[in-house]
Amino acid sequence: KMMILSLLLIIYQIRYIYSHASYMTSSYCTRALTVGTTIMGKSAVSSTSRSVIVYRGSTQLTSGSAYVAGESLTVSLSSTSNEYNLQVSTPASFSGGKCTGSVRLANTGGTVIMPSAGSGDISIWGGWATGESTVYISSSFILTDPGVSATSSSP
Repeated sequence: KMMILSLLLIIYQIRYIYSHASYMTSSYCTRALTVGTTIMGKSAVSSTSRSVIVYRGSTQLTSGSAYVAGESLTVSLSSTSNEYNLQVSTPASFSGGKCTGSVRLANTGGTVIMPSAGSGDISIWGGWATGESTVYISSSFILTDPGVSATSSSP
């Protein structure tokens, strides 16, 4: 009987240790995935050790590229070791995404669906941790609104 209890305790601990990213897409949807937010008992910090990668078909985009209204882009994190989340700003959304607005994914890349022109710039970023430790937040990958002109006219 004690052996069964010990085994159940081990299974519970493994589930706890390896489930944090999925918690951010369920129980903790309202918790911001941003620098300074307390996640797993520690303040999240910025890091450049991983970055968001975005593809339009087979073409890799650079941050600052304009999006095409309604297009679907492929998004991933440069390293997928350990637990991680990806998040996109609204009104863009992930196909199959979690949380209000389908804005978050856990432990997987995915397809982001871009909004209509005039919706503003869209940011995509990631957060990760190596176990029960500090959560790191990547720089935002920015996709610019195609409806906003770089030039303006004077009245």
